[in-house]
Amino acid sequence: MNILIVDDEDSIRVLLEQVLYEFGDCDSCATGEEAVKSVYLALARNKPYGLITLDIGLPGISGLEALKQIRHMEKEKNLDESQAAKIIILSAINDRETIVKDWEDYGGTCYMNKPFKRSELVEKLHSLGLEEEE
Repeated sequence: MNILIVDDEDSIRVLLEQVLYEFGDCDSCATGEEAVKSVYLALARNKPYGLITLDIGLPGISGLEALKQIRHMEKEKNLDESQAAKIIILSAINDRETIVKDWEDYGGTCYMNKPFKRSELVEKLHSLGLEEEE
């Protein structure tokens, strides 16, 4: 599976890469614009991302705006729900109620608060039906 990690904090990207490399091939970027471009290129190559971790508080366009654009591109490629990326929204923002409404409206798969533990992330991935590659 192809995985895209989007976070403007180097330490979070490194942590995510350490966990997610067991689930597939990881790319990473630090801005919403880079995320949208990466997804566009992956779709153009017919190698879409199966999983995207997406920080909400990104420089430039927000993670929510990037999410909106990503879902739009997937629709343009006629990907159905089973083919579309599972997108885990990450945020340190404490107003979970507002964030949950927003990411659900834009098509996020699930939400995790930062900071998180490795075990919590792995549990979340398993709950989404994702397993480590051999």
